Amino acid sequence: NIGTFRDHISLVRLREMIKYLHVTTPTAGAAAPEAPQLLVAVAVEAHIHVDGKYVHKGKLGCAVLGLHTTKEYKLLVYVSQKEHVTCAKIDAAFNYMVQAGNYASFYDDKRQAWSFHYGSDDDAAKVAKQMALCKANVAGCTSLVKQDLVIGEG
Repeated sequence: NIGTFRDHISLVRLREMIKYLHVTTPTAGAAAPEAPQLLVAVAVEAHIHVDGKYVHKGKLGCAVLGLHTTKEYKLLVYVSQKEHVTCAKIDAAFNYMVQAGNYASFYDDKRQAWSFHYGSDDDAAKVAKQMALCKANVAGCTSLVKQDLVIGEG
């Protein structure tokens, strides 16, 4: 399946890209900073809200990256290894809205509204589950975290 092969290649390139996200020169005796992990990555049809309507941006990569030790997570939208489109920090208050028909929406760090259309129920659920886990890890055991995983009935 060509689509699956392309998705696999995209994941391989994304893993390579993650290694270079936090390139810094460590000081003598200091440990190199930890690189974020790829938690989930899928292809989406992306739309951005501009002037009161959604504008189709095409098929883009959507990845959730995280560093469990520092409880830092982000949603990365990308075209390729070197071309990032936008990102959004995932914290306990991050509003990732699951919608009917394999859609979801959120605001990026620039407060720009985005809508994703996932290719399958499975892809949509994988990302939503990862959102819930990231938000729960950031919040810790003392806070209630809410995150829809699928659209309910009624």
